[in-house]
Amino acid sequence: MQTLKDPAQSQWTRGFNLARIKPVDDQKTQWEVSGEIPAYAASGIYQLTSAWSNVAELGKSYDWPPPGRPEISLTVSNDKQDPLRPLEDITLLKEK
Repeated sequence: MQTLKDPAQSQWTRGFNLARIKPVDDQKTQWEVSGEIPAYAASGIYQLTSAWSNVAELGKSYDWPPPGRPEISLTVSNDKQDPLRPLEDITLLKEK
């Protein structure tokens, strides 16, 4: 994640996988991505940092962007409220 929009979401998911990415224009300045963004992904700007592909049992991982290719950023807006209350107190119990 490059930028966190809401500090209250700082402990929410800050990374996820996208299944497919492809350019939508010839200049490759706009891209289409598909995949599932977790329900509690933090709002902010994410940057694609790696790509992975496989054929049969062969798999390869690549750092992104490779030389000469643009960085790819994705903005996530999540208006969900945190379902977990803040931790206010802890009581330590002595084992018997």
